[in-house]
Amino acid sequence: MPPVAEAVADKFWPGPLTLILPKAENVNDIVTGGQDSIGIRVPSHPIAQQLLNAFGGGIAAPSANRYGAPESHKPEHVRDELGDAVKVILGRRRFAIGLESTIVSCLDNQARLLRPVFITRSQLEQVWVHWRSADGLLGAWAIGHCTMRHRRRSKCVDSDDLEVRAGEIVARDEKVAVLAMRPPLQTQRHMT
Repeated sequence: MPPVAEAVADKFWPGPLTLILPKAENVNDIVTGGQDSIGIRVPSHPIAQQLLNAFGGGIAAPSANRYGAPESHKPEHVRDELGDAVKVILGRRRFAIGLESTIVSCLDNQARLLRPVFITRSQLEQVWVHWRSADGLLGAWAIGHCTMRHRRRSKCVDSDDLEVRAGEIVARDEKVAVLAMRPPLQTQRHMT
């Protein structure tokens, strides 16, 4: 693992953090969809920890949702989404955090914040100083991660661009909902 990955993993694993790392040669292409990188997560949920310990290694698994659909945060959402395709669902109530994981790319010797969620950029900067934000939309492998269960058009925006982007949408007399650690300061709020 690159030094940045080790530093971030030491601080935030187990927890809501996915690291994008170079794929090792012995990792089957079916696990990565043919990409040269792989997403690794060490969940903190006790059932997931018990399952990993009982298995004695990693488990290759997608999120509990169909490709392009929002991630499920309750077992009943998983059942609604996947139906009889899933025989067993481990867990009985809402997940503790209820948000997708923060995604950090550690490729090409760069620390790149792709999706800040529960772990913020400022928390990451306390561990590693040199960070880059993702430009524009996330890649195809992350479609659906920045959406709500009943979504319309959605887009992940760097916090530095939040004011401008929200203002542009309001100026076109379109509705906008912002999910952020703070609301846009300059954009007027409209009641509907």
